[in-house]
Amino acid sequence: MPRKLSRMKRLLTSSGIVVAAFAAAPAVADACEYGATSQVFAPFGDANDYYLAPGGDFEGGSTSWTGGTLMPGNDPFYLAGGGDWQSLRVRGNTTSVSPKFCADVRHPDFRFVARPLNPHQPGSLDVYVRFVDNNGAPQTWKVWTMNGVQYWTASPRVRLMRDLPLPSSGTTTAQVLFQAIAGDWGIDDVFIDPYRK
Repeated sequence: MPRKLSRMKRLLTSSGIVVAAFAAAPAVADACEYGATSQVFAPFGDANDYYLAPGGDFEGGSTSWTGGTLMPGNDPFYLAGGGDWQSLRVRGNTTSVSPKFCADVRHPDFRFVARPLNPHQPGSLDVYVRFVDNNGAPQTWKVWTMNGVQYWTASPRVRLMRDLPLPSSGTTTAQVLFQAIAGDWGIDDVFIDPYRK
């Protein structure tokens, strides 16, 4: 089955909520802007296109994410660029939050790279999505936990806008949250998959 049809089938059958939102917003493909896309996770067998999340490369003199600090050392995959040299440090039992960005039903998933900074006491990394729901209320849903790793590891596809109670327009304001449990974690190269094929 062509990729377009298989991904559309997954989106339409995963949740009645998503189906309703998709049907109610035929122009949703143009609702949110996003940057240039590329197959950055192709080395991991993922041929989908992704764009860089806001501030998701953690380069520069400061970060637009709150609750974390920049540190020297890029992940070894250099997904956002060969000249990158920084990542985000999230201290144990604290949470780092992305800037707000527009998201809709055509932003089903995201991926990132992370590692525990002390591989002998790794703890875990909880991943959340914060969004405004179909009643206009803020919601924060836990969508995944990374654990059992010692070194820089690419996450699997983590849900972003899939299966969430979105407004009837299908468009919302979203944020990604990383909560380090016990030990400190490094985060790098946060990318979003825009379903646009």
